[in-house]
Amino acid sequence: MRRRLRECYNDFKYRTIGLPRFKVRFGDCFVASFPRSGNTWMRYLLFDALFPNRSWDLTTIEQQMPTIDRPDIRKLIKATGRPSFRLFKSHEPFRPYFLAGKTAYLVRDGRDALVSYYDYRRHMNQTRWPMSRWIRRSIQGGFRYGSWHEHVAGWLAQEPHPSVMVVRYEQMVDDPARQLKRVLDHFGLSVPDERIERSADQITVDRVNQGFQQWASDQSRRYDGGLGGGGGKGFEQLSPDDHAMFIRHAGNLMKRLGYI
Repeated sequence: MRRRLRECYNDFKYRTIGLPRFKVRFGDCFVASFPRSGNTWMRYLLFDALFPNRSWDLTTIEQQMPTIDRPDIRKLIKATGRPSFRLFKSHEPFRPYFLAGKTAYLVRDGRDALVSYYDYRRHMNQTRWPMSRWIRRSIQGGFRYGSWHEHVAGWLAQEPHPSVMVVRYEQMVDDPARQLKRVLDHFGLSVPDERIERSADQITVDRVNQGFQQWASDQSRRYDGGLGGGGGKGFEQLSPDDHAMFIRHAGNLMKRLGYI
């Protein structure tokens, strides 16, 4: 009971009011996105480029670049000491405190993101909802990070700010080295071009999925790789009615982004 009350209180503070979970410093770097939009792939790329002589998996990456809404986030930050820059992952909607640091916001075709997110939740969180019910609830903003269209629109509104840079997942698929370099430059982190190219060659989507599979296996769960690639593959898996509902809510944003 106490734990549930504490969770509700924290949700009110951090989600409803939007208070920062910790004091954001000038050198703090965030990779933010709606779930299943390339966030973990970018984290793998960053760590391989920045620390090429270390072997990374999801557990060690999460320790060094923690998700900001973890309940133990302050403990993890304290354990890292005071490095010259700190790296964080976020799926949170935009809040003004992010502007104190620098954010690379990853955006993906909403149909792909939703279908991949459902697949992830089905395997990792063992949701038993039929896809149609889950998709509709997500479109209506009924889950933790809100709806895709509101999440993306909130972040895109900040694109003119020098602290925010937008990266397309589909551009990562086409040229991961170029997008990795853009993010590193935005964060003010200098890495030789040859190391960036090497990381882009080594850290593929398949490599990231292997990491998810191992992480899932360690928790006695199964992960089959989700919905990889670009090009609106999610459209093929949505029912006509669900797709029509998604377009009613997100159509203008999808057009603005060139997805339809």
